[in-house]
Amino acid sequence: MTRKGIVAWTATLSVPLLVLLPAASVAAPGSDHTADQIAQVIDEATPGNDTVIAPTSSFGEAVSFTTVGDEAANEVSVSLDPSDPVVFGQEGARGIEVSLPDEVTVDTGTVADDGSIVYEDNGADAHAAVQALDDGGVRLQTVLEGPDAPQTYTYDFASDVFPIVLEDGSVELVAGVAEGARMSVGQFDAPWAKDANGSDVETWYTAEGNSLVQHVVHGEGSAYPITADPKGTRTWWNTTLYFNRTETKLFAAGAAFTGTVTAWFPTIPTQVVGRLLQVYAGTFGVYYASGKCGKLVTYAHVANFVPQPYSGKEAGEYCR
Repeated sequence: MTRKGIVAWTATLSVPLLVLLPAASVAAPGSDHTADQIAQVIDEATPGNDTVIAPTSSFGEAVSFTTVGDEAANEVSVSLDPSDPVVFGQEGARGIEVSLPDEVTVDTGTVADDGSIVYEDNGADAHAAVQALDDGGVRLQTVLEGPDAPQTYTYDFASDVFPIVLEDGSVELVAGVAEGARMSVGQFDAPWAKDANGSDVETWYTAEGNSLVQHVVHGEGSAYPITADPKGTRTWWNTTLYFNRTETKLFAAGAAFTGTVTAWFPTIPTQVVGRLLQVYAGTFGVYYASGKCGKLVTYAHVANFVPQPYSGKEAGEYCR
């Protein structure tokens, strides 16, 4: 499987990004690194209280991780083959797949003592690593060793998953679940970066179709190493179904939603969504008449979808 167009993640997805590696922790470019050394460098550099978990099973090149959340088990699948996607999500539902960065050239992965899957540099002056977390999230690290390391790192998603960069720099992942309807399925935290001296390194995201690109400004004079550390989480609460103008108008006329959402959100059957939309027909009519679109939001403490209007840049300007 190629990296392009890969990204389906089945669990909680949020994304922290670039972190400081102490200068003494990683040797100069071209030196020998072991998986445990790289994992230790990442551990020392990563902020927050996330806990890396060890694999629960492995078969061939496939390594699996399982965490038990409040609602259901979260599963993460990582291949030692760097060309395969990382897959994470809730048990019984469609996962979210994400590729390692297109720009890195790395060797077959190795399982470090702490459970990290480490892919050592093989020509791009950058290592890659994947860590499954106890909250069901996933980290995708890139350790930049010198000025020849790439300036951009591209994470590819499946053809029906679209990253949307929000005003605060974070990212919402939405999936097409039917004609005229999209569902929020995950998120990435806003990116950040620090060099080996603890200074901030400029970094940001752009979205290009089904790909999310992280930009890292570095070069001669930068203090290496620099670690890029996105963390992804799968959304299972406050999930939103967005409808474009055409579908908002149809639902205002009482049409039922016929798309399949169960693969993405198995706890809400499709027929239930359809009945709710019929109930909300009048509300959607008001939204349409005011030039807006309708969305349905689920909250952890509310049993049903909550109808709300949206427009403008929300959902990638999907209200059109």
